[in-house]
Amino acid sequence: MYDVIADSLLENALYFFRERIENAFMSRDYGGYLNGERLKRGKNDSIYARLDVQFTFEQATQQSIAVKGAGVTHNSVRQMLKNWRKQGLVVLTAEGRYRKVDN
Repeated sequence: MYDVIADSLLENALYFFRERIENAFMSRDYGGYLNGERLKRGKNDSIYARLDVQFTFEQATQQSIAVKGAGVTHNSVRQMLKNWRKQGLVVLTAEGRYRKVDN
């Protein structure tokens, strides 16, 4: 039943707003970005702000638990740090040690 309702809502939205939706997807500002800056800040941003310039994996884990709660796993912290490295926010200086990059 859920699929039927979801399909109906999607078809209705596309019928009335297809052009606006397509324009939004093609826009460079789509997805919470404006001139290259993110508009929506998440919990990982709060964790990043709480960390020192140089920090360890364990410190990142502790801050993640403080912000997100006890359900944080080592894999989620690893993925967060991996994403930060891809984004150029941190560099790996030694095994398990990271440094924030000045932007």
